[in-house]
Amino acid sequence: MNPSLVPLMTMCLLAFQLDSAAQSSNLDLNKDVQGALDVHNAARDEVGVAPLTWDEALAEEAEAYAQELARRHRFEHARNRNDHGENLYWYSASTSTPMSDASKSWYDEINLYRYRKCCGPNFSETGHYTQMVWHSTTAVGIGVAVSSKGETYVVARYDPSGNWQGECPYPRH
Repeated sequence: MNPSLVPLMTMCLLAFQLDSAAQSSNLDLNKDVQGALDVHNAARDEVGVAPLTWDEALAEEAEAYAQELARRHRFEHARNRNDHGENLYWYSASTSTPMSDASKSWYDEINLYRYRKCCGPNFSETGHYTQMVWHSTTAVGIGVAVSSKGETYVVARYDPSGNWQGECPYPRH
């Protein structure tokens, strides 16, 4: 082998490894996005409402707010949500599937939910679930950020928003 080619081959190998790592990371993210969307749409199917679509603009908006929460080490709903619905999730560690994990947690609120007009008893314990299945919501985007302390913040944005006072989240069958 020509010794002058060794540095070039090393650079090519390193670039391939970095590209492979990035693709693997993107695959994990794509799996998490799909997993979260699957949890949402399975919940919606259970109550007979149309599936949600993934909205990249909502995801970017959610990601920006998740980063703000992580930077400030705060856990609070946004004051300005651009008329979008919002679910939040926080935990003290990191995971490879934060969007799916948050979506499963929101879905688990079904165990406390009893069909009624919004926003009655236990709303703080079931409002994430009702936003997931809100009949007129058509799109979701989710963002994630990890703080300098290793805390994970997950923000979901929904369009149009749900949880309207005096309305039911979905038609009763």
